[in-house]
Amino acid sequence: MSGTFPLLSAKIIKYNPFFITYIRIGILLHIITILELGLLAIFLLEADLFLWLSSGWLPVKILILGYLLCLPVFAQLDVRSRFQNYKQAKDQLYVHGFRTRILYPFLKSRCQRDAVSVAADELGYGAAAKAFFAEKGCRWYHLLPEFSFRRPQFMLTKYFWINTFFMKDYKARFNYRLIYLEQQQLHFKLRKV
Repeated sequence: MSGTFPLLSAKIIKYNPFFITYIRIGILLHIITILELGLLAIFLLEADLFLWLSSGWLPVKILILGYLLCLPVFAQLDVRSRFQNYKQAKDQLYVHGFRTRILYPFLKSRCQRDAVSVAADELGYGAAAKAFFAEKGCRWYHLLPEFSFRRPQFMLTKYFWINTFFMKDYKARFNYRLIYLEQQQLHFKLRKV
């Protein structure tokens, strides 16, 4: 399998409300956020915060508390960036059909693959996207980006931070809800004939 996959179901749109799509795109990151908030809540409820902070090592404790407060925020910033990937990939898949070269830039991390898989699934290319990612050796347990093992210092670069947490807003080129409604009306008219 290389180059292009056969056109499976040309531009058949599955439309989900924004909330459902946003949850599906970053399900792993949303779970991580909930777990982090739960751990933070347990920590704050179990530890008498003022007593804990006043018992010495204040700078270290403030760093620990700051770290625990930042984790859920960064997970949600990552989800927002994956949503931008989703919109971009969906536009490209809608215009060009399923092409593996569209998916190559999103091979880096599980979160990117999840976002693109949702976009592909909504356009009828979900099975082809799964097959492509499997062919490239991506498995469900490959959570961290591959480069994080080869070059961990990359995580300290501006490029990484911008593309992971602060990706520019991408405005979708098409109104997929409207396209979906038009397809449903056409389908309904054809069934009547």
